[in-house]
Amino acid sequence: MTIKFTVFRPTMTAFNESRNEIKEKGWGSPSEYTSPLSALKVTELKASYAEELNDAVIAHKAQFDLCLEKGLVVPMATVECHKDEIFENTNSINTNWVDNEKVQLINPSVETFNHSTKAGDILFAERNGKKTWLLVAEYDFVIIK
Repeated sequence: MTIKFTVFRPTMTAFNESRNEIKEKGWGSPSEYTSPLSALKVTELKASYAEELNDAVIAHKAQFDLCLEKGLVVPMATVECHKDEIFENTNSINTNWVDNEKVQLINPSVETFNHSTKAGDILFAERNGKKTWLLVAEYDFVIIK
């Protein structure tokens, strides 16, 4: 079944700001905009510390929401595909992932840092009216409640 995913990326303006200035403002570093949790940490927590994982995911989503509110992270593209195809469609394997057939840019005039999807990214998924926030883990997704 096809799911409509919304992919978020940091704006180039935000990404290009110095880490010190961003940290002084309390926004974290550019690499933390969408990926402060490492794949290993997510996997370890998922395996043995469900409560800690939930706390970490909630904190991560709160940071993401703040960045989204401040315009540091923006909805960059939508991808309609099966859950198992999202990585293939949002990773630069043979070409830049934004050129993939299933990728629809939301606002091409906004410059974003278009990294490939990785653990720690947050996606928005919509299928049959059901809307869900997802944290990308090493091999799967963690549903953000």
